[in-house]
Amino acid sequence: MAAILFFVGISHGFQTPREASGVNQTALEAFGARNAGMGTAFGGFGVDANAVVNSPGSINDVMDLTVAFAHAERFAEAGFDNFAALIPLNGRSTLGLAFSRYGVGGVQIREDEARRFEDPRLLNIADYHAALAFARRWGGLDVGANLHLLYRSLDQSGLGIRADLMSQYTLFRNFRAAALLRGLVPAAARWESGLIEYESPDIHLSFASRYPSRYFYGEAHIVYETQGIFQKNAKSESRLRGGRGWEAPLQFLALGSLGVEYLFDMGLSFRMGLRELVSPQPNFGIGYRYRQRIGIDYAFSPHPDLLSSHRVGIVVTPRWKSFDGAGYRNRFKDESPRRPLPPEAGAQPDTNKPGPASEGWDEPGEELKRSPENPAKPQGAPSMEVLEVEDDWDE
Repeated sequence: MAAILFFVGISHGFQTPREASGVNQTALEAFGARNAGMGTAFGGFGVDANAVVNSPGSINDVMDLTVAFAHAERFAEAGFDNFAALIPLNGRSTLGLAFSRYGVGGVQIREDEARRFEDPRLLNIADYHAALAFARRWGGLDVGANLHLLYRSLDQSGLGIRADLMSQYTLFRNFRAAALLRGLVPAAARWESGLIEYESPDIHLSFASRYPSRYFYGEAHIVYETQGIFQKNAKSESRLRGGRGWEAPLQFLALGSLGVEYLFDMGLSFRMGLRELVSPQPNFGIGYRYRQRIGIDYAFSPHPDLLSSHRVGIVVTPRWKSFDGAGYRNRFKDESPRRPLPPEAGAQPDTNKPGPASEGWDEPGEELKRSPENPAKPQGAPSMEVLEVEDDWDE
């Protein structure tokens, strides 16, 4: 599509396309508040609907029909509002939609410095962004792609396009490696003046792990992300430094992002992260999930030169009398990916039982019930614990 824009522009007498940086910057802005609190953009576990834009390969992690809303005050001047939704299509595929507006109002135009107070002219600047994502899972491998459309209104308007591709592999449920190709369709924008700008593709890597801790009633997540590997441009937000990954490997690694999150079983979570390992200004975040139905997140992001940014996000799994969005993916009985049980389990899920057990997903506490101290009971043996699960599911 980007190539089509170039040829159409040239055939109509427009200017020669020029390479630029940040052509579709809105697509790089992290949706929601969770990732911002960790100082990361796309890696890790436990994603929500905001992954539509920044992490298309992760959207299969979401088991439920989920929507998200967020508002950010960037540098006390710009407002960023976004909406995202994830819809599990079947046991292995997910569709995502997202919309956002990123803008600043009341910008004064100073064409004549001497008369700027006599006849002030104001300008409203805004980006309107839409994204569509799709992901598919094969065992531990997830592959996802998204398409970004951008309408930009500055002193002149412009249209932009970009597509990304992401793949990730999860090992032993607790370790994950991911690669994000930003610019499968290179970011391109055409302005009213006829100028066409484009941004070359680049690959970003991510490595994540999670560590359950029964003693502290929760689990810890750690995420590390690299900047782009192949393009020779400054990777740092605070200084003019950076480049291709193989030209200065230590500097390249030092400019990566590192995020830490601890999720308590009660639903509370604390986050901290560095947008650059060499940055002295960490990001902070906090969140809470109530019974996996509704959650709220907050993130605080300082900046070395500009004012700090604040983000608030809400994540909702809809549920009412005639519809239950929780466990939505579990309804696809024949297509749900099977998670292998631990070696000490000694039993397979009974596919004749209703609810999540029929899908091959482990119920909370199942590993404890099947531990060596509490061996699984023979098939067909009555169990009060199973009856309780069935009663809860029927409700």
